[in-house]
Amino acid sequence: MTSNLNTSRNRWATSRSRGTVLASLFFSFAFSAYGQVSLPSGDSDKLLAQRPIPTYPPLARAARIEGKVVVEVVVSDKGSVTSARVVSGNALLTEEAINVAKKYRYQPYVVAGVPTVFRTRIEVSFSLAPQPAKSDEQKQREQQYLSLRRECQDRLQKKDWKQATSKCQALSEARESEGFNWMIYGWIGTAHLGQQHFEDALTYFNRALELTPVKTATGVELAYAYRGVAMANHSLQNITLAREFYVKAETRLQDAEQVTGNQIMRQEFEKVLQATRQLHQLLERNAVPAEVERELAKQLGLGLW
Repeated sequence: MTSNLNTSRNRWATSRSRGTVLASLFFSFAFSAYGQVSLPSGDSDKLLAQRPIPTYPPLARAARIEGKVVVEVVVSDKGSVTSARVVSGNALLTEEAINVAKKYRYQPYVVAGVPTVFRTRIEVSFSLAPQPAKSDEQKQREQQYLSLRRECQDRLQKKDWKQATSKCQALSEARESEGFNWMIYGWIGTAHLGQQHFEDALTYFNRALELTPVKTATGVELAYAYRGVAMANHSLQNITLAREFYVKAETRLQDAEQVTGNQIMRQEFEKVLQATRQLHQLLERNAVPAEVERELAKQLGLGLW
């Protein structure tokens, strides 16, 4: 009887030992395969020590874009975010969502007495401040403004340069455009360039450059302004100025690629950078005007704000 009991206990101990080993192997595999424990948002929220508030991106505010951006983060054993990537969200909001997600701080997540790296998801919300009640006249004016904006952008996308010039010019004169004329002047410059109105294009690109915000998340707005000025000067055979602004645009685009955490935006910046380099190369080898005009026509609309 005692022998049978001992045998049973030994079997149970062996089974338990195997189970412990298998569990340990599985746990080790999980860590080696995936690198971190994954925590549901509800669990990771309980560890939050600091939840910073995002700054509303100017372009998203101008376009009145709201919504949530889902960001997947990896949190170190000390509670700081070591990496972040966008899972979903509007492209105009994702850059700031990444920036703010990297500033989140957590209490250490402890497993078996050991602070442990984990992966989780953060929802970063962007909501425009509630507006006071508007009069019928204000509502009508706002609708007219939004309609003009859609028409301006639609004409640009379709490369209907003459209509784009007219619509975008009217848009720039609307009171609601105040503070965003740097962007609209860039659109008008593009439309004039499309019609080979090079002097007018240069005038509007220079206006855009004067008003373009310098301190933004990536600085790409300034890169696009430099690019516009370079293209207009190139068309006018102002070689020295064109060269200067191509170099400035390329430098800014390279910087923007390095600081952005958004893969889609990085690809877009790289596309515009390569196109800008192509124009710069045409300039340096003194390409004939017809060749320059063909390449400019192909690139118009690329890198619009």
